[in-house]
Amino acid sequence: MSATMLAGMAGLSAEAAKFPVVVTQVQDPFGTPTAIPDTAPAQGMWRGVFAWPLNAISMGLLPSGKLVSFGSPPDDAAVQSGRYYDIWDPSKGFDPSGHTILPAVANVNSFCSTMAFQADGSLMAAGGIFEAGVDKGAAVVNGLGTGVSPLGAQMAADRYYSTMLSLPDGRQLIMGGSYPYNGGWADPQGSINKGFMSGMTPEVYDGTRWSSLFGANSRDAFGPENNRWWYPRAWIAPNGKVFGISAEKMWYLDPTGNGSIAVTPFKEPQRSANSAADAPNVGPSSTAVMYDTGRILQLGGNSYDNSSGFLASSRATLVDITGGNPVLTETAPTKIGRSWANATVLPTGLVAVTGGSLWDDQADGNAVLPMEMWDPKTGAWTLGPAASIYRGYHSTALLMQNGTVLTSGGGAPGPVNNKNAEVYYPPYLFTSVNGKAALAPRPQILSLTTNRLNYGQWMQVEVTAQAGVSQVVLLGLGLVTHSFNATQRRMVLNAGVSSDGTVAVQAPASANVAPPGYYQLVMIDQKGVPSPGIIVAIGPNTAAPPLASAPTPAVIAVASNAGGTTGG
Repeated sequence: MSATMLAGMAGLSAEAAKFPVVVTQVQDPFGTPTAIPDTAPAQGMWRGVFAWPLNAISMGLLPSGKLVSFGSPPDDAAVQSGRYYDIWDPSKGFDPSGHTILPAVANVNSFCSTMAFQADGSLMAAGGIFEAGVDKGAAVVNGLGTGVSPLGAQMAADRYYSTMLSLPDGRQLIMGGSYPYNGGWADPQGSINKGFMSGMTPEVYDGTRWSSLFGANSRDAFGPENNRWWYPRAWIAPNGKVFGISAEKMWYLDPTGNGSIAVTPFKEPQRSANSAADAPNVGPSSTAVMYDTGRILQLGGNSYDNSSGFLASSRATLVDITGGNPVLTETAPTKIGRSWANATVLPTGLVAVTGGSLWDDQADGNAVLPMEMWDPKTGAWTLGPAASIYRGYHSTALLMQNGTVLTSGGGAPGPVNNKNAEVYYPPYLFTSVNGKAALAPRPQILSLTTNRLNYGQWMQVEVTAQAGVSQVVLLGLGLVTHSFNATQRRMVLNAGVSSDGTVAVQAPASANVAPPGYYQLVMIDQKGVPSPGIIVAIGPNTAAPPLASAPTPAVIAVASNAGGTTGG
């Protein structure tokens, strides 16, 4: 979609909502930055370290716009416990009143579990560690973030460190993982002989029961060697199958019938290296993101776990699965090698990489505090500002509706045990006014004909945008843990200006491109500035989000911005 197609949006009136779904404008969770460095339009900025009620080892954005996080009890960030769920209402900012702690249900401990949305908007956290001798259950956080309940169905396998996705048909697929705290690379065959590697057989949940996909059982994809079972990196591919990377292997899993899987080599396995550029970008300490439809960025890592003693990798690889067979292309290496970093795709297609360590999970002199930004148009990395807090193993990063990246967690085990959060503001949120940095004027979505779309469906969107609208995108709501966010994916939508000046937007044509679930709808203006995101549901059986709201962007005088330029 070209910029000229959506030109002419400037001056659109917001005096009255044109469409039935009216977007409630809520307070920006982080307020207005008061000290903006002059480098912000080029590099962005970090803003503040804020208290968080617990160690956010797992974090997710709910359809209501609230955040759920878990990983420790509120009173001790060093304790491993997924029995306390913090629900944060971003509209209340970082005031303690914005947080509510929900206790988990009996016989489920979601520490080191995996997450996926169900069709009703609830979030399922499946697997984890032992609770009263049971670790095959799942907890369900409702879409409003007001309660937790048991799933009511038990998996066949122990699932500690597994990955779960929603399939195009709406079922949940879980794969990988093992018996908690046992099994893996140090004793591969012994781990299998002792029954610790039951996660090598994937399972699917149909809304009532779990079923094992015995035809997709795979030691190569989910086995103990090189800890392939540690949170396999996996995505729904454009061909409808599941594509994944597990340490030095990559694979396609077909979930139909009894299941099947085809595994091929990806790269050499983890090993000792003399330089970050020599270290392979594989293993559970790497990070990966689907930054565009069928296009994946895989980077960093080079470790079996959080204490292998291997130097972190700076390599970055593009994996193109748009044509079926994966095509690998090396892109520029990161400026700094990183283990246990987090990669977050932004509305403009840039990828922000935050946190990590030069060696395993080491802080102090090995902590990597500067973030980096990758541009898919050039393949180049830009080194950005430094965070204040080390985020390594067990840390999280999530794209917020206001366009910032919230980082939290880390530790349990140390070297840090973080009960805090820090916020990164990307360059697109800033402009230059008379040589000084300021917040950029932003588009704002005011109303929609619907916030629940079927595939290929068109809708109308009312937008106010001083600089016009050049692009409309969808981004999957983030569910992140252990340096991997399986649900974030970015796609550009067909769009055009309607006769009344509103924007007509078409939902993706296929569930293979946009699996059923929840997404942020974002308008990007001709200066590259995104609107705050509106949460919408995609899929014929996906429930509409419980409300439509977005943070109100801070306003700067339009006259003073004349001739200003926006950082990209």
